[in-house]
Amino acid sequence: MIAELISHNITDELNWGIAAALAGVLLFITLCALWVFNRLFGLGRLMAPPAGKGSASAVQRRGVGGGLCVVAGGVCALFLILPILVVIPMSFGTGSFPTFPPPEYGLRWYLNFFAQRKWMAALWQSVQVASMVTLLAMVLGATAALGMHKLRSAHQGWLDALFIIPMSVPAIITAVALYYLCGPLGLMANSAALVIGHTVLAVPYCYLTLRAALQGFDANLELAARSLGAGWRQLWVRIMLPALLPGLVGGAVFAFITSFDDVVMALFLTTLRNRTLPKLMYEGLAMDFDPTVIAASCLLIALTAAILIAHSVLSRKGAKHATVTR
Repeated sequence: MIAELISHNITDELNWGIAAALAGVLLFITLCALWVFNRLFGLGRLMAPPAGKGSASAVQRRGVGGGLCVVAGGVCALFLILPILVVIPMSFGTGSFPTFPPPEYGLRWYLNFFAQRKWMAALWQSVQVASMVTLLAMVLGATAALGMHKLRSAHQGWLDALFIIPMSVPAIITAVALYYLCGPLGLMANSAALVIGHTVLAVPYCYLTLRAALQGFDANLELAARSLGAGWRQLWVRIMLPALLPGLVGGAVFAFITSFDDVVMALFLTTLRNRTLPKLMYEGLAMDFDPTVIAASCLLIALTAAILIAHSVLSRKGAKHATVTR
């Protein structure tokens, strides 16, 4: 595919000209697709608040077509989850090469993951980078979302598109650009280039979740608080922050996962000493196969699932608390 050709021309052929041309073509196609979506549906659909009670009644009145859609959704979910269900038993095998089903079960490769220094160092590096990216993305995304919420302009739709474009652009393009820019500056050895790249990818998620939360925020609460003498700090802490907290937490979760799971930028923007866990897993598959990769992938899946489940539980509790308060 075109992303593989870009990587091949940079790392193997050292042909920056053709790689830049391919990246330009890929970027043009992506921007055209985003423009078509904006013209047909509008980017506001991505930032719409959750549906209210009317959607629940519509689900209860589901007809034959709705039932078929549910079945199709279940088949798609099974298709996506099936590889995970195959990988998990393989990670508990004890052989030197993974097989399904394993002839014997044990914790050999999980113990190897926690025993080898390179795996723990890569895990710690991923956690550090993802934490920094989450903080930066939350600040930038929240600032942009609040500013856009207050803005009343005919060009608001195009500004929304500008903030969403980094999420739509393939990561290989951003990685190549930062590799060319940050390489001579020595920013790859200290992970600064990787933090910048992951922040570019993560900011749109924080922006979208908070914009959606602001769409459902009642502006009358803000006016009432101001009329009762509340200052801007008091207004933010006691009125806006509790209402927007689910959006902030949701954006932070997606930002952390986006950074923690990325491998494309890590391949270009890290070195042997500061490589992340996904990059080490890629090397374990591409160069010299190490079954520890399977155990690492299961731990990565478990961590991602735990974060999403915790976010879902906390969001439901927050929604129930808000309903009771009202």
